[in-house]
This record gives sequence, structure tokens and C-alpha cells, in this order.
Amino acid sequence: DSLRLRINDCTLCELSYGRKRIVFGQGNQNAKLIVVGDFPNEAEDQKGLILVSKEGRLLVQILQSIAISIESIYLTNIVKCKPESKKSVPDTAVYTCLKILDKQIDLIQPSLILILGSAAEKILLPKNEIAGNIQVYRTIPVISTYHPSQLIENPDFLQKAWIDMRRIRQFLYATSQE
Repeated sequence: DSLRLRINDCTLCELSYGRKRIVFGQGNQNAKLIVVGDFPNEAEDQKGLILVSKEGRLLVQILQSIAISIESIYLTNIVKCKPESKKSVPDTAVYTCLKILDKQIDLIQPSLILILGSAAEKILLPKNEIAGNIQVYRTIPVISTYHPSQLIENPDFLQKAWIDMRRIRQFLYATSQE
């Protein structure tokens, strides 16, 4: 909560001038799973919350299909303010917000990070390849898969995303048994 309050009026990058609200993140602060997306969309910017769009509703359905309740996880984005263009997010925004994400991760101490989307994947896993492999960010295992917006635009990705989701469930189940 104190971290959220400290950045509530952030003006450290140019995205702050076009946003309606900072979309800090939300969820269980003792979560074993942090879900990290790319950046807020228009609906999230309007409300200051994640999961208020059709992409958010799809993510809830996907997680429920693998027996993960939305109340048990923490959701956030790499970038906390909506960019003007989905195609380009200024580096200043990425690196400013990455410091905030790192603090969120430090505070929550998850067992697993789920990355949704190629922009978040490129930032958190710049040297690694394709979605699907378990990799590591700051000593925490990471699974990367398609962002719900990509699944809506291209339903052919659903089968690959489903495989990733099953791996997430297996990983979380295995770590809860230790």
C-alpha cells in the first residue's frame, strides 16, 4: 500500500500526461503467482484496475479452467500507465515502471511469475526465446504465454496457451506439496 501511495502521482515519464489513472496492480499480496501483462488498456486506464475489459474476463476464465482463483493471485503490468500507441512504449516508461515491478515482486515474493504478452516477455526475459519454457527472472521461475488480447485476435494460439496454463498449474501444485 505504501508503494502504491508513493507512485500515485508519478510524473517520471511522458505516459503520465496521457493517462487517466495509474494501474498499479491488484490482488493477493501473499500470492504464489504474479501475473504480469504488458500495459493497461483503455478500460483499465479508465477504472485504474486490471480485469475490467474483455481481455481481463478471458484471463479470469482461463485461470479458473486450471483451478486458480483470481483471489489467490496478484496481477500487474510492466508499464503502469496506458501508452498512446500499442506499438510503442517509451523506454523511459519501461525502465521507470520496471523498478516498481521489481519492488512489487520483492514485497510479494511469489513462487512463479506468469508473463502475458510479448512486450513483457522482451523486457523481463530479453535473452531468452519463445513462450513456453520455464525461465528465471531475479531467481524466480517464469512461464511466458500469450496475452489474452492475442488469444482474442488469433484463436489458433489457444491450444499453445492451454499447454502453458497446464504447466503453470503443475508447477504451483508441485511447489505447494514441498
